[in-house]
Amino acid sequence: MAEQIGEGEPDLMVLSVLAMEAWLESRGWDEPPIVMALLRIEGPELEYAVLGEGDPYEILIEAAPTSASLLLVAAEMWAWPPDLPESEQTGRPSEHPDRVEIRSVVALDQSGQTIGVVRQRGEAPFVERSCSGTLVDAMGAALAGADR
Repeated sequence: MAEQIGEGEPDLMVLSVLAMEAWLESRGWDEPPIVMALLRIEGPELEYAVLGEGDPYEILIEAAPTSASLLLVAAEMWAWPPDLPESEQTGRPSEHPDRVEIRSVVALDQSGQTIGVVRQRGEAPFVERSCSGTLVDAMGAALAGADR
C-alpha cells in the first residue's frame, strides 16, 4: 500500500527510510546502490553506519552486523510507467519506451518488518508499507548471520 508522506504517525523505520532517501536526494541521482545499518538507539540519538556502496548482496554478506536494529538498502532502477496496466508489463522495465527512473530505499528490522520509500526522478517520495523480494530475503539472512 503506497501512501503520501505525512499520512499516519511516523515511526523509527519510516523516519529511517525517509532520512536516508532525503540524504540521497541531496547527493543527486546516478549513484551506486548503498547499504546502511542502524547500529544504536540511545534516547533521541541514532547511530547509522554506511556499510558500503556497490553490489548490495555482496555488502550484506560481507559487512552487515547481526546486531543492527535495522538494515537499509537504496538503489536506483528503471520501473514501469505508473499508469501501465500489469497485463502489459512484459519484458524488462528498462526496455519500455516510457520507463521511469526510481530510487527505492528499503528497511528491514530484526522482527522481519519491512518498509520502503520510492521516489520517481523529479517527483515526491511515497511510502510502501510492505516490501518483499530477493533483496529483502538477503537483508533478513544478513541480520540472522547466514552465509558467514
